[in-house]
Amino acid sequence: DEESETAGSRDSSPGPGAVVALADSPESTSVCSAEVKEPEEQATSNDARAAGDAVEDEDAVYYSVQELLRYKGLDYGETPEAVSNLTIGMDDKPRGLRPGQPGIHRRHTGGLRPGASPSGGGLRESMFGTRMGRAKTEGNLRRQPTATLPEASANAYKISAPKTREEKLERQVRSLLNKIAPENLDTIASRMEEIELENATEMTQVIKIILGKALDEPHYSATYGDMVAVLADKYPAFPAETEDDKPQTLQRLLLNATQEQYEALPRTAKPTAEQKEKFADDPAGMEEEITRQRKRVRAMVHFIGNLYIRKLLVTKVVQALLKDLAAPAKKKYPEELEVDCACDLLSTIGFTLDSEPKGKMIIDTIVGRLKELQQSGKYTTRCLCVMMDTLDLRSNGWRMKAKREVAKTLKEVGESAKHKNALTFETVIAGARPKHVAAKPVKGAPAPSPTSKPKVDQTKVIRYVQYFADDEDGDALIQEWRDMALSAEGSAMAVQFILEKAVLGSLKKVAEALKCLVDADLITRETILAEIATREGKLEEVILDCPKAPAHLEAIKGAIS
Repeated sequence: DEESETAGSRDSSPGPGAVVALADSPESTSVCSAEVKEPEEQATSNDARAAGDAVEDEDAVYYSVQELLRYKGLDYGETPEAVSNLTIGMDDKPRGLRPGQPGIHRRHTGGLRPGASPSGGGLRESMFGTRMGRAKTEGNLRRQPTATLPEASANAYKISAPKTREEKLERQVRSLLNKIAPENLDTIASRMEEIELENATEMTQVIKIILGKALDEPHYSATYGDMVAVLADKYPAFPAETEDDKPQTLQRLLLNATQEQYEALPRTAKPTAEQKEKFADDPAGMEEEITRQRKRVRAMVHFIGNLYIRKLLVTKVVQALLKDLAAPAKKKYPEELEVDCACDLLSTIGFTLDSEPKGKMIIDTIVGRLKELQQSGKYTTRCLCVMMDTLDLRSNGWRMKAKREVAKTLKEVGESAKHKNALTFETVIAGARPKHVAAKPVKGAPAPSPTSKPKVDQTKVIRYVQYFADDEDGDALIQEWRDMALSAEGSAMAVQFILEKAVLGSLKKVAEALKCLVDADLITRETILAEIATREGKLEEVILDCPKAPAHLEAIKGAIS
């Protein structure tokens, strides 16, 4: 009956790892359809195997997959008596045994499936004809022939020693720059200092390599700017090429290389005729090339801004650059790429430039130009949004919330990880000088005086002179000047404010106003002449915007002499 068949099947389950012997007859090829023999026949077969006698195919014991799975769930202590002495056919090193499982003996594995290996393939090979791990036979141990590489072509790259001094220098510099990071900046800079430069040409080569790396890796633009600032104080100054020329310093050569690279970059994101011909059948390649050029131009402007806030470039350089981008001389409206670069430069140097009296005037001019371009209707919505963001940034005091995607030191990364649950955005000051640069004086400028500067209201000084220009009331000017109660240093500073406006031609009748104050003994002639002499040494900064600046200064000198 059904209950007796179930009990007999349970008692006849095989032991762990047992090889299920199958007959050669076609009826025995299916494990699931195999019939389970009676316990007496199984015991006879097992006794014969224990004695080492060969078992013929007709004496093989058959188990179904269902019976094997049933036995798998039993504890090893409950092994059915009918299969307790079943001889196991396995490899010498059994696989998959559990701790405490009885040892397994290698015996004759008669009754294997046709084609199965008699060397002990295990349960898997007996049932399915395959094995998880192949036995280490002589054929398996034979190595396969090793594939040989093709011969190198005539143009293949070969590592060789540098042949020239320039090649050796380039390898040294690139080897160091490839390892640069904010964490090891001091180490890389000190290694760069150890490179011996023989002339200004080699220094120019080093600068161009650094500049190229800054354009290819804009993520490290600030890091490269810091390294150049360190090298500017360490590298020597080479003699001038001519008697009338100035010494060749790193700062001077950096300015020349930067200007040369900037002028070589494209000014528009539109493809040129050469690019159209080159990528005629590859529009995707053309788009990739245009994107790469656009990124290099913006990286160049960003690097120039980093050099400025590190006091390696003077204000007149960024003034000329902003004017060239926002108000080019040869066209009424600049390209969108130029507008983007102007906005990028303002976001890089905005706070620092706006903190200077002259820089404030420059930004006022550029802001007015951007508002004019917004109303022109010549630009896309994306470009209009960029200009609007820049104007909002200035009106917000250059404070913005941004995710700073800049290179960080390991310490900064660790601090950021501590606040992983906080917002990833932070309030930053766009264009502020780094802390390690803020206290550093501009190279070549006199050291600041330890005494505090007098407080002079620039707005009042300019307004009083404008009142005098409108009504020519000298008495009112003298009284207003006396009300300010300026010291000698304060009077000198007030003269500076007046001359700054006078040189640009934005303040009228300056000579008459200063002569009136000199006659009232409120300002000395020596103070005015000293400030004029200082201003004459800086005429190069304003002569591009106001060609009549020298004439204005001469008129003032003639009025008070």
